[in-house]
Amino acid sequence: MNTIAVKAFPTPYQYRENYLVIDGRSLPEWFDHYKDDEMKHFGTLSGLCPAWSEALNFRYDIRFIWTLTDTDERVILPILVCEDDLDLDCIVLVADVYKEKDSVYWNRIGRVTHQNEAKDMDLHRYGILYHESYTDKDWETYGSNIALSELYSAEWHEWVTENSAEEWYRIRMNYTEPYYQKEGSIKWLADVHWQFSRQEYEKCLNVYREKVIVKYPDLAEFLIKDYY
Repeated sequence: MNTIAVKAFPTPYQYRENYLVIDGRSLPEWFDHYKDDEMKHFGTLSGLCPAWSEALNFRYDIRFIWTLTDTDERVILPILVCEDDLDLDCIVLVADVYKEKDSVYWNRIGRVTHQNEAKDMDLHRYGILYHESYTDKDWETYGSNIALSELYSAEWHEWVTENSAEEWYRIRMNYTEPYYQKEGSIKWLADVHWQFSRQEYEKCLNVYREKVIVKYPDLAEFLIKDYY
């Protein structure tokens, strides 16, 4: 079984960043070891932002990443993102994750390739008007109003303006997460086959979780979990 911990490391930007440490090596160090030719022009990857950080620019990205973090389904999970953009549209490094009762497995690590992603307004087809993902509660809440609106209509624009975080969270769940699963969407860099104690893994992630909840208490209902 592999060891996992959280430790503060110096970055090239005169601050320290909390990184997951796997078998004594931080995540950026692992990716520095495995990076491909396209990543070499980045220089060191020390300084990348942990994807679970409260520092990300958008609340919907935070909620999206924690939804993936906490699921028991197999998932492609963002683990490091660009420290300048602090979103999911630039550098996104990921792990192929699945869980059992007492263990968490990271099978592979890689980076997202963005060239085939939908752009701009096309993404809104996967927001509030994407009925394929509707739950019974969604139909109860939206079925007699915005769900029946036309894309780009005045009514739709008004709803999206007032509910942009919900709209973009839905886009992440309905479009971005399936995109990560598509062949060619991830350039896999290494088959690492790491196995962690689930209790230790959750303990490490809670270091990040607590900081997110302090900054965004309204997200607490999505982030507070009780596994043990």
